[in-house]
Amino acid sequence: MTEIVEEVADEVEMIAEEVEKKIPGDSKLKESLDSIENLAEGAVKYAKQSQDLIHKVEDIEKEMEDTLVQTNTTKQVERVSQELSSSKNKS
Repeated sequence: MTEIVEEVADEVEMIAEEVEKKIPGDSKLKESLDSIENLAEGAVKYAKQSQDLIHKVEDIEKEMEDTLVQTNTTKQVERVSQELSSSKNKS
């Protein structure tokens, strides 16, 4: 997703710069193009931050899954151990 946002933002910036070169210096249109460029740059920044957040959430999710698996395994081992102890005591 980030790559798509970056590509679109780069295209927007490139087009805005090309059009801006052809417009007189104090034009309101030129100011608008500057605003558009700034918005495009901001979109890329937020897309990268979003991507970083997604990766962090995925990392946390993986850690939680690993912890749950480990906890379940530990509980199963304890249960089997108790059953074996119980079986030995009955014999």
